[in-house]
Amino acid sequence: MVSAGANAFIRIFLVLVSWLVVYTTANSAPDKEELVRPMWFALVRSNIPGCEPNCPQWIYAEGEIKVGTAAKFRKFVNNLGGTRYPLIVSSPGGSVDDAMEMGLLARKLKMDVGVGLTMFAGCSPPAKDCRLSRARNKVYPGIVTSDNAYCISACPLLLAGGVNRLAGWESTVMVHQIYSKNRQVRERYRIRYKIVNGRQVEVSRKLVSRKQIGETTSALSDKKEITKIRRYLSDNGVSDEFFDILSSVPYQTLQRVSWSDRKRLGLITSDQ
Repeated sequence: MVSAGANAFIRIFLVLVSWLVVYTTANSAPDKEELVRPMWFALVRSNIPGCEPNCPQWIYAEGEIKVGTAAKFRKFVNNLGGTRYPLIVSSPGGSVDDAMEMGLLARKLKMDVGVGLTMFAGCSPPAKDCRLSRARNKVYPGIVTSDNAYCISACPLLLAGGVNRLAGWESTVMVHQIYSKNRQVRERYRIRYKIVNGRQVEVSRKLVSRKQIGETTSALSDKKEITKIRRYLSDNGVSDEFFDILSSVPYQTLQRVSWSDRKRLGLITSDQ
């Protein structure tokens, strides 16, 4: 059974998406620059004609989830003065810890989360020359679509934090093994010593050079970390099988999660 809150979220999302089909069919897939851009956030208000004065608003998050993105998200939400908005996200993934931290915050604030792309009326917030008039009060006009929206790698962990979760069949959800990278670095220091009571004592140490000489990548094997991720998913109503599926996909590749599997495994909560 879907709650009244969930129904409200679904109605907002479906109205925005269905209207977009009439508005435009031109919506290209994200280019390479968009995929590697660090995640950014914007508060958006629908500019569908006739929706005023009750146009829906949402937080939009797009880009790679870097180390520190969760802190930026928390700051962004705190600056909204306690008003609760749904979160619409499109992301190639990134930091697992930050994705889960964002998901935990979304759950704490009882936020709904959906996978979607926001198409802005006018300039896009990341653009350096994009400026809003004072009348808009830092709220960007736009519309949302699930076409070409993507939630990949660590992004589904963020999606899992939503109270109500949507990822339409037009969107792309893909997973692979969680992995870690270990970088080997050679460092050279200039060290000064002095002799004290016949013993050599270090006086100062200055880094002269630092060079990466290698890097190894391996699938996550830390049992504590695996248990933490499984518990996080379980606490949010996602089947343990979801983690088993992503763990079976080599980290060098990606596997699409079908819409039916998203629903069956509890990653999304709506039949829409």
